[in-house]
Amino acid sequence: MTAKKWSVLDVGTGSGILAIAARLLGATEICAIDNDPIAIKVARGNLRLNGLGDSVILSGRQLSSIRRTFTVVLGNLTADTIIELAEILQTRVAPHGYLILSGILHWQAKNLLGCFAEQFRVVKRQRKREWASFLLQRKS
Repeated sequence: MTAKKWSVLDVGTGSGILAIAARLLGATEICAIDNDPIAIKVARGNLRLNGLGDSVILSGRQLSSIRRTFTVVLGNLTADTIIELAEILQTRVAPHGYLILSGILHWQAKNLLGCFAEQFRVVKRQRKREWASFLLQRKS
């Protein structure tokens, strides 16, 4: 039996930890982007340290330059950045795919979720102290 293939876009990968976790959880194709050259260097080192150097496409490309969709899009970013990127983030999630957002101060959640309400449903929300994270699924 063949495992189902699923792809991940990690926006603002930083250290690469979410890309690494996605690979270890079975993602078959991972693209990790960050606009900070130092973050790309750190992520590349962390991928190598975890034996995953060649299994993740790591790039300094802008989100707007990526034209395809992914099964899962990850964004551990500030609420302001997510809101700024909301329109383009939505277009990178495949039909019935998932958008996982974290790094959000809980008091900013309502405004942030309003940006996604038309095309996504909230599958799960989690709060730990002042931080919130969300699992959203694209409606179609």
